Amino acid sequence: MYLTIEQMFSDTLKAMSETSIWMKWGAVILGGVLSFITPVQSFVIAAMSLVFVDVITGVWASKNRNERFNSRRLYMTVSKLILYPLTILISNLVVITFFKDIPVVEGLTYMVSLFLCMVEFQSNIENVGDIVNIDIWSNIKKWLTDKVKIDRNLNT
Repeated sequence: MYLTIEQMFSDTLKAMSETSIWMKWGAVILGGVLSFITPVQSFVIAAMSLVFVDVITGVWASKNRNERFNSRRLYMTVSKLILYPLTILISNLVVITFFKDIPVVEGLTYMVSLFLCMVEFQSNIENVGDIVNIDIWSNIKKWLTDKVKIDRNLNT
């Protein structure tokens, strides 16, 4: 049996009238939080994913270097998992509150997220380099520098 939109709306209103005030407030708060997070969820997911991968590659690289497990590093990881998403959300809050109509500043959340992700990306590359005994990051920098020099020569 298929319900019409009117029947679904009626059933929803009936169910809402039967729920407690706390459930209603919880739904409103959850909806507000989700509507704030949704525009930047890909940034948050990317940052947290890079932190998780950094933990894996970091532990692996530490074992290759015969380093002992350090609780301070674990504390830093937990801090990153909390502070990186908060930083992205705060930057988005500043942008939508103060700079909504200024196109240049509208990218602030993007830039903050990019910076945080690049820090973790670099750490991951260094860890993988330690695991495979190749200085990947220096090779990437050299390749990019050479590429920029070639592009500059072509454009002049």
